[in-house]
Amino acid sequence: MKKIGTLFMASLFLCLGGCNKNDDSRDTPKDDIMGIWRLMERIENDKFVSLGICELKEVYMFGPEQYSHETFRQDTGKYKSYQNKEFLERTTSKKVILGSDDDYYTEIDNTIRCKSDGVTIGTWSKVGTNDYQLKETNAAGTKKYPIYFSADKKKLYLEKETYFGGRVSTSLYVFKRQ
Repeated sequence: MKKIGTLFMASLFLCLGGCNKNDDSRDTPKDDIMGIWRLMERIENDKFVSLGICELKEVYMFGPEQYSHETFRQDTGKYKSYQNKEFLERTTSKKVILGSDDDYYTEIDNTIRCKSDGVTIGTWSKVGTNDYQLKETNAAGTKKYPIYFSADKKKLYLEKETYFGGRVSTSLYVFKRQ
């Protein structure tokens, strides 16, 4: 009897010690869409679209109920500009090679600068197996998008339809989990 009591107390201790007050099993399960997603490619009408450096910075961030979406575009750069009109007139018939130490022009800036087009903030909800509804905070309506995930949940596929000139264009945006 003493052994059974000891065994019972040990099993009770293990059961109580194994339970954790921070156990998240009671919380609602985390949806696959939650996280940070960066654009990696776009397919338009079954053809890959070449994306620029700035377009590849597009990002979605999904929280428990809210999301933010930021897009980028290339900022305008500096181009060669000749400062001396007389110099230009004298050299129009000659082949002139200007070096970086020349005082007659402003050097071209070859760096690509990306500028944010702004951040859209809103709420999201799952309305079907692969359908999510996105509602921008300041928008009148909601947008419903088919969203799929890769088997390993590291890629998100967002499908958008665009209407232009009476034609429907289907684009598939591929985002990678960050």
